Amino acid sequence: MKRSVLIVSLMTLVSYAGTIFQDASAQPAVLNLQIDGGMNYQTMDGFGVNINPSWWYNGEYSDTKVLQPAIDLLVDSLGATIFRAVIEEIDWEEVNDDNDPDHFNWDYYNKIFSDERFEGVWKTLRYLNHKGITNGLIISLMGAPPASPPLAKPDPIRSWMGADYTILPDMEDELVESMAALLYYMRHTAKIEFNLVSPMNETDVLSWSKNAEHPDGIVEGPNMPDPVQYTRVVRKLAEKLDAAGMSDIRFVAPDAASDKLFSGVLAEIVKDSYLMTRLAFWGVHQYGDDAMNYWKIINRTGNPNKSYWVTETGGIRNMLGQLDDNASAFLFWDGYDCVYQHGRRNGYGSIPPNDWIYWIAGDEGKPLLEYIPRDQGWKPRKQFYEHAQLMKFIKPGYVRIGVTGQDSSIVACAYRGPDGKLVIAGRNNSTGTICLNGSLVNLTLPEDLNLIYTDSVSNFAHGDKILLSGNILKAFVPAKSVFTITDPSGQPREQIK
Repeated sequence: MKRSVLIVSLMTLVSYAGTIFQDASAQPAVLNLQIDGGMNYQTMDGFGVNINPSWWYNGEYSDTKVLQPAIDLLVDSLGATIFRAVIEEIDWEEVNDDNDPDHFNWDYYNKIFSDERFEGVWKTLRYLNHKGITNGLIISLMGAPPASPPLAKPDPIRSWMGADYTILPDMEDELVESMAALLYYMRHTAKIEFNLVSPMNETDVLSWSKNAEHPDGIVEGPNMPDPVQYTRVVRKLAEKLDAAGMSDIRFVAPDAASDKLFSGVLAEIVKDSYLMTRLAFWGVHQYGDDAMNYWKIINRTGNPNKSYWVTETGGIRNMLGQLDDNASAFLFWDGYDCVYQHGRRNGYGSIPPNDWIYWIAGDEGKPLLEYIPRDQGWKPRKQFYEHAQLMKFIKPGYVRIGVTGQDSSIVACAYRGPDGKLVIAGRNNSTGTICLNGSLVNLTLPEDLNLIYTDSVSNFAHGDKILLSGNILKAFVPAKSVFTITDPSGQPREQIK
């Protein structure tokens, strides 16, 4: 009996040793990280997406009830807590309601805001409220200004507010009246709960985007590259909303396309103590893997508001690369396939999706959800699961903590929740499995940790059990995967669909 046991044990040992020697060259690379709870950075306000609350399909506005299952997926499965709802274009006032910008002509505005286009928008926004998106709802006014010719191009482009999508100085009050009327109707008649507004979008684009393909430039908002005018218009809007009893509205601004305009607007706004009280967060757009250029501007001496949201960013590599740049929220462009009217104006066609990050290779820059026409349903793309690796676990109130030891093979970040829960997330950029050795310092040590990952084959899959020894964790992260390491009590029990 003892001899048999000895033989079996020796055979097992020889077999194990043979495996070690045979696979020695294939052992995973080892990366040592230190996760330090004593190094605290920004507190997260959340993660989210941009969406179009209207539904343009087959050449007309249609019932936005088709969008509700997509919103369910974004809230319940993705974990988005912030939605930037794009109201576009800013063209609803085809002719001046009257010649008095201090008087809302409600006979005129009520007809506009109750048409099929806006009734669909209100239905979507009310559904977002129903899903609990109220404080996390940003109303973003986007696209060409009032009375710009819809998808037609007389030469030069003129409107009653100014040529070439500009707003003449003596028309600024009329633009403000038009925007304020929409926001007032939205709250008081459509009964939408919101308090965050992005007044204008990328007003610096037209001035630098003219080329052979777009001789008149790309239109993302009014043509307003002057930070002095931009700031003046936003102040007028704040005063108009105050007068209308909506002094609780706060701005996420300037949502510029470049740090040049952003820098100029910040310099103007910080000089205005009244306007600073109306600023909730600085809003920036960044489609690269580093937002430090914005943080350097925001962190200037004399700026009392250091909080900023990246209200537009692209693929998972963009977002992961920006997490250590101190923004407190990140919003992916775009949530689901749709048709944007300013995208049609820019020559992107009328087939959804018509406004996505085309320069990011493959599907990574496309919306998170694909529209399936045959059943009017929605299918998550790969990037949906990749972003869920962050949004599902890193919630409002989580604090980013220190991570050191990264190299080009892995980008990683770590967060601690208000209850002490640890979340480590990142991406294995290499073509092989990496053994991640994490040293946990200045943290409440977890009793157990699990690995969840998304790669080219698997979506939100459970990885090998993580080994814990004292304050050291050992995790095997699959190649080319986005991963999350966290306390299993914070994980969904079933794989998200």
